[in-house]
Amino acid sequence: MQINLEKLNPYDNSTYLIREYIQPGFKSPRHYHQEFELAYIEESYGKLYMGNTIADFKKGDLFLFAPRVIHCFKNPKCYEETKKDAKAVCVFFMPDFLGGDFLHKTQTKMLNAMFQKSVMGLHFPKPSAEIIELLKSMFNAKNLRGVISLLKILDILSLQKNVNILSGTLLNKYYYKHAKDDRIDKVMDFVYKNYHKKITAKEVADLIFMSEAGFSRFFKSRTEINFTEFINEIRLSNAQQLLIETNKSIQNISLECGYENLSYFNRQFKSHNNLSPKVFREYFINTES
Repeated sequence: MQINLEKLNPYDNSTYLIREYIQPGFKSPRHYHQEFELAYIEESYGKLYMGNTIADFKKGDLFLFAPRVIHCFKNPKCYEETKKDAKAVCVFFMPDFLGGDFLHKTQTKMLNAMFQKSVMGLHFPKPSAEIIELLKSMFNAKNLRGVISLLKILDILSLQKNVNILSGTLLNKYYYKHAKDDRIDKVMDFVYKNYHKKITAKEVADLIFMSEAGFSRFFKSRTEINFTEFINEIRLSNAQQLLIETNKSIQNISLECGYENLSYFNRQFKSHNNLSPKVFREYFINTES
């Protein structure tokens, strides 16, 4: 099961990109992109998969995700029976959308703090009518009006106290830090596509023309996590989805996610999620029903 890199170009040299999604149900695979994403759920409900977290979402929810955070929204199988289209409005913008030094100014202290937290996923359960109005005004805004609306939204959200942090730990902070390093991007993309295979540090080091020892130091310095831990997190994140969305045996899921030893997989999964794969599956099946 592949995690997709979603490329949102062309931006047409714009400061942001805004899209409205209207579908019988959200079908997007797990994906990531280089931009921040502000996602407003106009109509729908289901499960949000983000990093190693699974949370409920419903009509009226607003979310903020940092660049490179893996996520997707999924409706339950019964959703299409409601005869209501799933609707969402999403705004995408780069970290430096107002210049590289913008977030280091005194006036942007609260905004920068919110962006740092968004690597854990932020949920704003009851956005104000003002935020929704500003969001929708961005569709046809000309000149600086759309940018001003986006800044107003971000300012309001950065001061809001009614916000939930989706992930209890900063597991994906390396997606945000150094997001523009092409070598790190190349390594991550390779792992996302090949996590089900045996991956060695040497073959990845060769990919970016470095020695194995040099690559290990480089990856840790750029991401604050070692390469083995990174691979393990990607594998376990995909194992979560397979446990919930398929009837495959735990042993087959273990193999499909790159673990040849079932006992080792069970230990790693429990350490990562505080639940065994079996209990994890049972818990979320019962939650959904």
